[in-house]
Amino acid sequence: MENLFSIGELAKYQNISKQTLIFYDKIGLFRPAWVDPDNGYRYYSQEQYDVFMVIAALKELGMPLLDIKAYLARRAPERLSALLDQQEAEVERGLAQLRRIQTMIRTKRKLLEQGRRVV
Repeated sequence: MENLFSIGELAKYQNISKQTLIFYDKIGLFRPAWVDPDNGYRYYSQEQYDVFMVIAALKELGMPLLDIKAYLARRAPERLSALLDQQEAEVERGLAQLRRIQTMIRTKRKLLEQGRRVV
């Protein structure tokens, strides 16, 4: 088990829960390099650490896990570029919605302030 991390070690290094790693294994996103047949403990290799960093970065960008899984199955710069374009468009839609909400809040606040002055 040289150069392998236990599930607890990887979870600690990445500041995530063991349950997250178990979930990723169950959905086939990030499977352990080795599972002890006697106790079922999961172990991850040094190379997998780098893969997990990609998963964490894409997840931080708000990318759905299924999209990340599809990308990891067939990594290519053009696929990553397309995913990033898609995610950027989603962020832009979210920002536009937040701007509309902000405008509504400001308008309501002005109306409330004007109402207080009248009373």
